[in-house]
Amino acid sequence: MRSRRDFLKFGAAFSAVAVVGWQVWGRRPRAVDVEGGVGRRALTAPQFATLAAACAAFLEDPAAGRAAALGIDGYLADAGRDQAPDMALALTVLEMLPGGPARPTRFSRLAPDAQFAVLRSWERSGWVVRRQIAAALRKGARFTHFCRPDTWDAMGYEGPWVGREPAGTSP
Repeated sequence: MRSRRDFLKFGAAFSAVAVVGWQVWGRRPRAVDVEGGVGRRALTAPQFATLAAACAAFLEDPAAGRAAALGIDGYLADAGRDQAPDMALALTVLEMLPGGPARPTRFSRLAPDAQFAVLRSWERSGWVVRRQIAAALRKGARFTHFCRPDTWDAMGYEGPWVGREPAGTSP
């Protein structure tokens, strides 16, 4: 016959395994359709889903967020190969612990306004790593979004002057 101590030990061990299983398997992030699966190259599907959600929260537009995430992923696959592991780790931390260990939920499972609230709280966090992750995602999303020529009209930007003919002159 087992003692109460054995029951508590096995119960605690089973609970720990159940929580880990719930975090890893039972609450996986939703898959993101990346234009028929084309485009995502440097990040895994869950990391890309977290990146797309963070970009959409910062840009306040899901379509712009997905386009910015594709741009960031393309950069990480080519010129930013050295930064790709760091970004992957940062996205995993954001995905697994958006509210800290006391509130175990996935970032990709939160509503868009809750995702934005999490990112804003990370920007003001006392933990330097959280502030750095939030700043990198915000700056990356905005930079990638506003580098696209189709966003220039909304800002009143006419494009780069280099290589453009001055107004009123034609060859």
